[in-house]
Amino acid sequence: MSEALATILAYLGPALAEGMAVVGSSIGTYIAAAPGLAALSEDPRMFGRVVPLAALPSTQTIAYGFLFMFMAYSMLKNLKTISLGQGAGVFAVSMFVGFAELWSAWKQG
Repeated sequence: MSEALATILAYLGPALAEGMAVVGSSIGTYIAAAPGLAALSEDPRMFGRVVPLAALPSTQTIAYGFLFMFMAYSMLKNLKTISLGQGAGVFAVSMFVGFAELWSAWKQG
């Protein structure tokens, strides 16, 4: 039972971290895009400047979220068995990374 729980925790953690990065990027993009839309309504020629700035928070998901998730899964793929300590450790690190990505993307907006 503990080996199954360890495997579930180890594989669930990076996916939840990616989900948190997506949530943070969505909130950050919303925060950054709101004033950009007001600027675009005044001057549509600002499109080339507004869109890249509004999209910056999404880099948290694309760059850091996917990178962490693939690194964690490639590490887990090389393990024959996962102990409960390893599974809990991967889950804990994943939650830390997920909250950091969520906060960073949110504040980047």
